[in-house]
Amino acid sequence: FYESVYKNTRSKFDTYVKKGTLLHNYAHIFELLSRLRRSADHPYMVIHSKTNTDSSQKSFSFPSRSTGTSDVCGICQYDIESLKECAVSNCRHTFHKNCITDFINEKNDEGNEDDELLPTAGGNKKKGKKKRGKKNEVIPDCPVCFQPLSVTMELHGGSDGKSEKNSDTDNNEDESSLCVICFDNKRDALFMPCGHLYTCMQCYKSLNHRSCPMCRKDIHKVIRAANSSDTTPDTTYSEKQMSSESESNEIAKKTNRSVALIGRQSILQRIKLENFASSSKVDGVVEEVQKMIKLPLKKGEPPHKAIIFSQYTDMIDLVDWKLRTSGIKAVRLVGSMPVKERQSVLAAFRDPNVQPPIPVILMSLKAGGEGLNLQEATHVMILETWWNPQVHNQAYQRAHRIGQKRPVFAKLFVTQDTIEERMHELQEKKQLIFDGAIDGSAKAMQQLTEEDLQFLFAR
Repeated sequence: FYESVYKNTRSKFDTYVKKGTLLHNYAHIFELLSRLRRSADHPYMVIHSKTNTDSSQKSFSFPSRSTGTSDVCGICQYDIESLKECAVSNCRHTFHKNCITDFINEKNDEGNEDDELLPTAGGNKKKGKKKRGKKNEVIPDCPVCFQPLSVTMELHGGSDGKSEKNSDTDNNEDESSLCVICFDNKRDALFMPCGHLYTCMQCYKSLNHRSCPMCRKDIHKVIRAANSSDTTPDTTYSEKQMSSESESNEIAKKTNRSVALIGRQSILQRIKLENFASSSKVDGVVEEVQKMIKLPLKKGEPPHKAIIFSQYTDMIDLVDWKLRTSGIKAVRLVGSMPVKERQSVLAAFRDPNVQPPIPVILMSLKAGGEGLNLQEATHVMILETWWNPQVHNQAYQRAHRIGQKRPVFAKLFVTQDTIEERMHELQEKKQLIFDGAIDGSAKAMQQLTEEDLQFLFAR
């Protein structure tokens, strides 16, 4: 796959060289490099990227059985096939109804077990008799972001892609997906907490009273739903793939589904997760985390934890999903998260008593590369090489800083025989120049070439 992407990008690069316009196309060159770097992380980051799903920007497409369109459950980590199965939290995380119901019941049972331990006169605790009547309801935290959980269990309206197309209309729109007020725009305004998805955002903004036009309840929050037809790529399939009637019907179902996506935007919404295929780098990260968890601990020593940095939120999504499906709880910190959510995620990662334990936090380099103190972590993993070597040092120093009492292990993941190897060599050369000029290291200076020295003294 990487070779295919490399040949495509190399031909475009050679075109700029032949025309003599290489120095005038920095933006295009950066895009070519970015595509190569993404493909070294995981093929899905090219196949299901936002730019590749946009028909106006799409340069090439790949047929893939992994193409899907659905929200993802934050507990079981699998596709939510329809709105009837979907529950959404106030923090915009989606769940299967059964999964979130079981989660809430489990937390309530844990809370009631704690209430049964009554304090005695001596200060000790003993089991007390259960009080008759209703159990005390416990408001748990969201299992994804650890904010107080508020869930809308019933969603109404939208489209599950199962209704018939109306052939009488000129634009062949699905009537069940059109706004009930204007009948022009698609339904994309989900009202909370009533869960009605019957209107568009434009009509919602024109309402005189902020109450649901379907049930007249007050609207506390509005979630803008995305439509699958706007995010699913127009995948081109070869004649060989369309050879059998059953295959063609299956592909038609995948590409023609029109589903309202409620959850936060993620590359996982564009992947059919039951057909998920991993990459060598994703598997390598999971393997390293599993090794870290199994490391022996001294008496009274807290468990080992890891900070994983990536430049791409798509890669964070994929690694997060793979870790969770491997039984490893992880939290994430990215730039789009609200301040309160960042605080709750960091508090959960730092808390040694949280159950289940959280051994991993995933961060984007821009959001978590500076200003954070995470001495609880003993491992730092960087998934992509950055142009400036000092960015890596900043990332390592999130754990290796004043107050850290244990050794910190830093690891950089580089995919063999890809552009990442060449970037790593360039970065090492930059680091040698920095060490030789700033630290006065004779060994570093001896490894520099004449061209490197001329570069230092060039004006």
